[in-house]
Amino acid sequence: MAYEFRHATSTLYRAVRPATAPVLDSLDVVDGQATWSYRTPATSAVHATVEVRAQGGWSPVVHAKSATHAALPLGRVRACDRIRVVATDGWNTDVKEIAHAPRLPKRRVVARYAGRQRWWADTDDGGHAVWSYGEQTYEGRAIVVPAGIAAAVRLAVRDHGEEFVDVRTA
Repeated sequence: MAYEFRHATSTLYRAVRPATAPVLDSLDVVDGQATWSYRTPATSAVHATVEVRAQGGWSPVVHAKSATHAALPLGRVRACDRIRVVATDGWNTDVKEIAHAPRLPKRRVVARYAGRQRWWADTDDGGHAVWSYGEQTYEGRAIVVPAGIAAAVRLAVRDHGEEFVDVRTA
């Protein structure tokens, strides 16, 4: 099976469906790092997505492209009961699932972008929120980062002597 883009009598692009699908052989999650292996024809580029399941629905948490491992942002995830990797070559798909929940940090901390350089701390109640970007540090539940100032925004929430962090690119 294939599809083609044509203009008049010329074929501009032709994509051929791979004869075999990617096959996920293994999936393991240790200390917030997902690692998997797959087999695919040499001509296929495989894109992988790591997903978590909560309340019966699946949500993507990491798009890993052609990698075989990914750091999971588990501090951004609410309680979930399963984790899986979905691998696709654009035509065919395979799924590998772990039937137990990943171990989540004690606290959920998410730096949320609200548009127009505004960020807010989405976190469980309590704790002391400290934002940093470049050499600047600010306290509070929300900040406005001047345009062009920082490549990354860091949110740290300190609670009972522990620090929970989320880092995002602006």
